[in-house]
Amino acid sequence: MASGFGTATQARDVCDLSNTLGVTQSKLSFHLKTLKEAGLVRLRQKVRWIYNSLDLAQFAVLEQYLVE
Repeated sequence: MASGFGTATQARDVCDLSNTLGVTQSKLSFHLKTLKEAGLVRLRQKVRWIYNSLDLAQFAVLEQYLVE
C-alpha cells in the first residue's frame, strides 16, 4: 500500500496525505476519487474535513482477482 496512507482504522485528510506523499492536493484528490469509485478507498466527513482510508477488504478482492 502507499506509504503514509490511512489504513482501515487510520483515516487521513487530503492535506496530510499530500504533504506525506509529496503530491499536490488537486492531483491527490483526482486519484482518490478514482480509488473511491473503484471501492478501494472510503471517505468519512467530519465537519468540513474529509478523511480517507483504505478499504482493506476490497484490496483483498482485487488481489485475488489479479492472482487468478
